[in-house]
Amino acid sequence: MSRGARRNSAWTNQGCANFSAPRSKPTKSSSIPDLARDIRPQLDRLADELLDALRQAEPALHRDGAAGAIQNAASNSVMMQKYPEATRIALQPVAARAGRP
Repeated sequence: MSRGARRNSAWTNQGCANFSAPRSKPTKSSSIPDLARDIRPQLDRLADELLDALRQAEPALHRDGAAGAIQNAASNSVMMQKYPEATRIALQPVAARAGRP
């Protein structure tokens, strides 16, 4: 069972709302993506890919200077300029693994 399927099962067991709840049918001019069919699978796939990338990067995170390199790359990123607080929060687990809280 994939991680996405396990997450979906956990959410179902917790009584979270069903993403495929009835909604009005889209019109020809409507291009709103369906959360359950279009968006959710992409987010689950992305989460799996990010976790795999972190697992692969784990050895490099423990090398000397890794925390500084992560901080430098983040401070120069477009995301840091547009969304500084969100970027800092998102990078906290990576920085912590690199030995920098």
